[in-house]
Amino acid sequence: MAAITSYSTLDTEVANRTGRSDLSASLEFACQMGQKRIVRDLLNKGATVGEQTVAVITTVAGTPTVALPTSFISPISMSFRAPYADTLPIVTIEQIQRMSGPFTSFPTAYAIYGSNLYFGPNPNAAYGFDFFYFAEPLLLSASNQTNWFITNAPDLIFYAVLTQLSDAVRDDKKIADYEAAYQGCIQQIATAQARFQYGGGPPKMAGLGTINKGFNIITNSR
Repeated sequence: MAAITSYSTLDTEVANRTGRSDLSASLEFACQMGQKRIVRDLLNKGATVGEQTVAVITTVAGTPTVALPTSFISPISMSFRAPYADTLPIVTIEQIQRMSGPFTSFPTAYAIYGSNLYFGPNPNAAYGFDFFYFAEPLLLSASNQTNWFITNAPDLIFYAVLTQLSDAVRDDKKIADYEAAYQGCIQQIATAQARFQYGGGPPKMAGLGTINKGFNIITNSR
């Protein structure tokens, strides 16, 4: 197999592997469905894959929610921006509900529910956070020739695409081989992420008893 470095070279290798030169019209859809499957399968294994990125999140006084970035897949960490020096633990939405009430305060935890971040207690002012998370790469297409998968896991997207083309391939032996290769790639990435990214597992939610009651404030020494 030649190097897969773009959508076009992926198209070429799919044609070479299947012996079909007429699948280009189906490739964009297969890439999109394959990428969605990868994200879903890795999340089911407690892992994720994609761009590691950061967004600035700012609370609104009296409002517990802030919309998640549209490309969000999975959280990494949340940290206060200066002048504070601390991180905000992730908890369940039920824990946020127990922390909330008719009062507002400095937030000490957050949860993810639906398409929103929920802060608890309800923020009493505008606080800035750096929200580190995994973002889903832009979908591959003729107009978007490369993304995280092409750069970092070309074998994974290659076999994901081949599994999506099973209706066109119509060869049970080949389809089974593509699926086995895909599952092997998924497991390798999930195992590597657990070992190197998190030291053995994904981020864990904090219990209410472990949440910091106060935060460090950075001040200029004189």
